[in-house]
Amino acid sequence: MDNPLEDSPQRAARVLAKARELWAADGKPACGPEGYREAATDLVGMESNPDAGQKPVQSPVRLAANGQPIEEAWLEENLGNSGGDMNELDNKREVPFATRKEESEDLEG
Repeated sequence: MDNPLEDSPQRAARVLAKARELWAADGKPACGPEGYREAATDLVGMESNPDAGQKPVQSPVRLAANGQPIEEAWLEENLGNSGGDMNELDNKREVPFATRKEESEDLEG
C-alpha cells in the first residue's frame, strides 16, 4: 500500500487526471481543473486506501450491554461541594465507593 501523503509522479498524474474528470463532469467551469485539485487529491487518497478507517477501536471505558459507557463511581467525587465545611452535610459522602475494600476501610476508620 502506498503512503497517501507521499508525493510521486504517478500519484500527481492520478490527481491531475481525477481533477480533469471532476472538472469535465461539472461542465468545465472557468476555474479549470486546478479548482478541483484538492477534491481530486482526497479522492485519489481514498481510492488508494479503501480500508482506511476500518480497523476497530477498543473503548477506553467498559461498555454496558446496550453500548453505553460504565463510569467508575469515584469519578463523581469531585462534583460535590468545593467550598469546604460550610455545614454538617458537607462531610457526608454523596457517591458510592469505587470498591468494597475502600468502603470497608473508610467505615472502619
